[in-house]
Amino acid sequence: MVSSSVILRNIGSVWLGFAVQLAITLYLTPILISKLGPEGYGIWILIQSLTGYYGLIDMGLRAGVTQTVTKRIASGDMSTLVNYIGGVLPHLAKASALILIAGIFIGYTLSNTLDVRRALRDILFPMVFVQVVGIGFTLLSFPFASVLVGTQRYDIAEGLAVVTRLISLAGTLIVLTYTNNLFYLALTHLGVNVFDQFARCIIAVKLIPELTGIRLKSNRSELRELYRVGGWNFVVSISQQILQRFNTLLAAYLFSVSNLVPFSLAGSLAEHSGKITTLAARVLFPTFSHLSQNEQASHTQRLFQIASRISLTVSLIAITVGLIWFEPFMNLWLKNVNQKEDVIASAKPLFLAFGLINVLNSIRNVGWQLIMGNDRVEFMGKTMMLESIMAIVLSLVLGIGIGVIGLVLGNLMAICISTFWICLPTFSKMINVSNASNLQAVFLRPIAYSIAIGVGLLSWSRFVTNPENWLELLTFCAFPTIVVLIIAMPILLTKAERAIVSSRLFRLLKPT
Repeated sequence: MVSSSVILRNIGSVWLGFAVQLAITLYLTPILISKLGPEGYGIWILIQSLTGYYGLIDMGLRAGVTQTVTKRIASGDMSTLVNYIGGVLPHLAKASALILIAGIFIGYTLSNTLDVRRALRDILFPMVFVQVVGIGFTLLSFPFASVLVGTQRYDIAEGLAVVTRLISLAGTLIVLTYTNNLFYLALTHLGVNVFDQFARCIIAVKLIPELTGIRLKSNRSELRELYRVGGWNFVVSISQQILQRFNTLLAAYLFSVSNLVPFSLAGSLAEHSGKITTLAARVLFPTFSHLSQNEQASHTQRLFQIASRISLTVSLIAITVGLIWFEPFMNLWLKNVNQKEDVIASAKPLFLAFGLINVLNSIRNVGWQLIMGNDRVEFMGKTMMLESIMAIVLSLVLGIGIGVIGLVLGNLMAICISTFWICLPTFSKMINVSNASNLQAVFLRPIAYSIAIGVGLLSWSRFVTNPENWLELLTFCAFPTIVVLIIAMPILLTKAERAIVSSRLFRLLKPT
């Protein structure tokens, strides 16, 4: 088992990378909207959203590569690792070529069908082409990037990601200083991406010098391993991408591209708040796997329920606090954006819908680690595929019927059905408790806690005027929120947990 210090280092590293990414997004988004305009920014978001669809071509191979590379590093036999990478690289090159062909087709289609002004339409094809070149290079270098995961060096991986994000930020600001041409922005991102992947290859060789002995050779046994591990990962991957990306494409074609601005802003805010629980949940996989192998059912039950309760609490607090302080935050964040009032008014209900999706996913993120730890990825793949089909149908019907908000509500309804009728009963069965008992243990205290937080903050918000700067937002909104969160904390804890916390606080405060 990995030591607790390594786990904590890895969690800290991914959270640091996430914090930097969030800060850059919050800083850069209003600048992009202001410089590019609503239509130009909508095109930029649309092109970025296509990245996930190109990834479908790899058929889950990248996830399979990561899992196999990690397993072979753990075995200590570097010769099998070298043979594996040498055997899969030719196949990954073919997948990269397919992505390039798909990108040419998509670029041509968008440039001839999307209803945008001529200047934007003329650069759509070269933008897409530049993007797919970067994606193909990333796919080729992925076995080397997987080495950083296999050696548990998330600190190096996230440190490099922080550096490249800062370089990308600087490059973007320089381009926007001289021009608002989206093609030059795409070229900048390509250069940063190539640098990032090349650096990961060099670091991988430094960590495992035996990788210098890689020889490209098609190996059927290695390809069978690649497809065996990647099969259900493909099903999971395609389902996730449909759920995450389909609505962006649908919104672009059913409605004006300008509608993507509030849609993207609300989705981005909800996505970043959801990543707090997603990143933390991933570290539970090896623990669930170990508990499963040692048949420690009681420990599995306790871990699942505590982790789910914490994850649900964080997601509920994110949506509660976010809704209460939505207007003050957005007014400051988008202060230089034209027609910001319309954008904020449209984004708030979208944020609520995206936030409710995060609430359900916060429970499922823990459950998926339980599923994978018990080697039941097939269930995960089938469930997510069914969910994505329901989401497409419901999003189309509701989107046509009630507008952009209907696209998100379609996803929400599909995830709700899947969570309460399929996932939670299965999770409960796996930890040997009734579904009703499990729901009570996981949902009751987080819901009561979030209601108390909402009542407290709503009462306080009536006495707060709109902050005129970030310092006032921190003083009159953020700090009181933290105080209310702490005061209401006993509602969240069980009697035994309150006793433990009180005992530790007493020992901490007791004079020596």
